[in-house]
Amino acid sequence: MINYIKRGNQFFRSVFFLPSIVSIVVTASIFKSFYSPIGMLNRIVEYFGITGHGWLVEKTFAMPAIMMMNIWAYTGYYMVLYLAALTAVPKQLYEAAEVDGANDWQQFWYITLPQIRYMTIFVVVINTIRSWQVFPEVFTLTQGGPVGTTNTLVNHLYETAFRYHEMGYASAISFILLAIIMFFAFIQMKILQKRHKN
Repeated sequence: MINYIKRGNQFFRSVFFLPSIVSIVVTASIFKSFYSPIGMLNRIVEYFGITGHGWLVEKTFAMPAIMMMNIWAYTGYYMVLYLAALTAVPKQLYEAAEVDGANDWQQFWYITLPQIRYMTIFVVVINTIRSWQVFPEVFTLTQGGPVGTTNTLVNHLYETAFRYHEMGYASAISFILLAIIMFFAFIQMKILQKRHKN
């Protein structure tokens, strides 16, 4: 959508990218107020006749609440990556497709998606690596609760090392995390090497 907007393009890019440049701790602090029992979200849902919830203290909603905050915070960053990929797609391909009678959906499926597949793989790998490293949002919003439903590997590592002072166990966790991240980085390198060969 942003790629096809002609007027106000830079404004919309800035608006969507703005959350990405704000510190994740600041974002989490804002969302903590937003999710509170007397926060804006409960006021919005109650306006529509829906019962409010303790979004960060109920097991059903705590993890989805953190996920929604992360989506809001990082969508702008991935948008910029995809915009770079979309602008690199040759316009001649779309012009040829229009001459052949391809509709918008066919152009998207047979031209756009194949042309941005390496960026899609890059985004998936980078986001997967980042997902394994989630910590400040969990620490700020829930500290792993309620009942451990939002506990992540890095949060568990932090608590093991600095709350329970089990440094050996924490070191083992960190090496496992390193191995997982290196595995995904290796996959990404192989895919990018394949792209350069093609």
